[in-house]
Amino acid sequence: GWKYILIFLDEATKMTWTYGLKERSADAVLESLKDMYDNELPAGAVIENFHSDGGKELLSERVRLFMKMKGTRLFTNTPTDTPELNSLSERKFRTMGEMALAMLSRSGLPSVWWGKAYMAAQYITRRMPTRTAQGFMTPLEAIPGGSAPSWEWLRVWGCKAYVLKPKADRRKDWDDKAQVGYFVGYSQDTV
Repeated sequence: GWKYILIFLDEATKMTWTYGLKERSADAVLESLKDMYDNELPAGAVIENFHSDGGKELLSERVRLFMKMKGTRLFTNTPTDTPELNSLSERKFRTMGEMALAMLSRSGLPSVWWGKAYMAAQYITRRMPTRTAQGFMTPLEAIPGGSAPSWEWLRVWGCKAYVLKPKADRRKDWDDKAQVGYFVGYSQDTV
């Protein structure tokens, strides 16, 4: 399981990319950055400026070299332990954390599911209208090549869910056709 959450936030579109980390290390941050560049960013998009809160894992030499290779300027003028100077990121982090806590509390599921709740909170906040550089819209619309999201997939996190059993696993006509479970997240492939 994860111990930490790493959030990358595009200040213009308010789009977030969230990664669960098992350890707070430069290697974990670098792996997350590479994944974001390779799989998450829209085609042709680049990160021009990278602001950090001064965390050692965010300012390691390997992370700096990777950013330089990608043409990204690093800004580290935020002193350590001053979250008020990094207000937009800190507010997003707190909002998604409170959403995850509310989902866990409402569902009654154990706290080991906090990572899934946090990722579901990211999924939801990407679909919530907010003030962006282009106007009032969702982050998914504001990113280059983005479009309006669908809300048809939204469900109450932690609610009962029924998963259809394959016919081969059913012994008789009168056996249960579904297994009971709990809804704990969204596929990142569903827009």
